[in-house]
Amino acid sequence: MKRRRDWPERLNDAIDAARARPFSDAHHCAGFAADVVIAMTGEDAMPERRGTLAATYRAMREAGHDSVEDAIAARLGAAIPLALAHRGDVVLRETPDGHAIGICCGSLSAFVGDVGLVFEPTLAQVSAYRVPF
Repeated sequence: MKRRRDWPERLNDAIDAARARPFSDAHHCAGFAADVVIAMTGEDAMPERRGTLAATYRAMREAGHDSVEDAIAARLGAAIPLALAHRGDVVLRETPDGHAIGICCGSLSAFVGDVGLVFEPTLAQVSAYRVPF
């Protein structure tokens, strides 16, 4: 997997397309992050994310992943320090309901929220994973 030459434009377009879409069983964090990675690379880094959120977690477990972190690391490699996260990298944050997957947009990272995307400080997240250049 490698980012396409025009990945910055593709990243912007994918973020804009999801900006007003609220969280739902069909539009959840894993699907959002995977869709952005597909837009930037043309490859599906997380095929388990298709379908409902419950189906996504079930598919991750069936693929042998014990956690969201394991599923991401299996596709993108080990976590990197948050300070080294670049635009387009996958980030993980802690929520009251568990981990949420988002996309680094620079100093802020985008996550699916109740009324659309929410942006949180990248350095305040749990971990980051490089989407290769």
